[in-house]
Amino acid sequence: YGSNAIGGVINIITKNPDKDNPRIDISGAYGSYKYAKFSANFSNSVGKLNYDLFYSHEKSRDDFNYLYDDGFKEIEKQREKNSFFLNNLYLNLSAEINEKIRLGFNSNYVSQNRNLPGNENGTPVASALQIDENWNNNLSFKINLKKDFFVSSVLNFRNNLMKYKDILSNDYFKNRVISNNSSFGINFNNVKIISGIEILYSDLNTLNYQNMVNRKQY
Repeated sequence: YGSNAIGGVINIITKNPDKDNPRIDISGAYGSYKYAKFSANFSNSVGKLNYDLFYSHEKSRDDFNYLYDDGFKEIEKQREKNSFFLNNLYLNLSAEINEKIRLGFNSNYVSQNRNLPGNENGTPVASALQIDENWNNNLSFKINLKKDFFVSSVLNFRNNLMKYKDILSNDYFKNRVISNNSSFGINFNNVKIISGIEILYSDLNTLNYQNMVNRKQY
């Protein structure tokens, strides 16, 4: 998963907070090359509603010294323009309406800026900038119609944007995905039978294509 990945699946199993007992978790980290990370999580439940809010910020300069051989001697230089920073915001809501119906919603937004230094050739190193913004949303429900029969559905919307900038170009790739996964299951003599259908639509838009690319999947 990430800006360099072709595709992937993330299975997130959320935890329910203690009933009417709010909880706050705060953590931080610091390391070499001016690396720093901060994260905070707040969770609580009010009545039938459980909610969880998470935020993290991560950054690093990543510059380092190295020896460059120009053909006559070795010169100590500093590898610059390696910095990055990342922001991650996540919200999860869930509610048990009654013993048979459960609703859920979660949203995750991740933004990342990363410098991409060019190759060393004895002249000042050029730099490019890659900007990734990913927004993922899920709306779900599950209904237990009878003791051994249930129906569930998940509606997903994803908006992925990658921008690339350097001194010669300014390009972007924007991928939007809408999908629905609906299923039903039944327990019969200790045997669980599950069936369902998945519908997916996605499009890709970029300065490299004159027309938008669409994909449908059933």
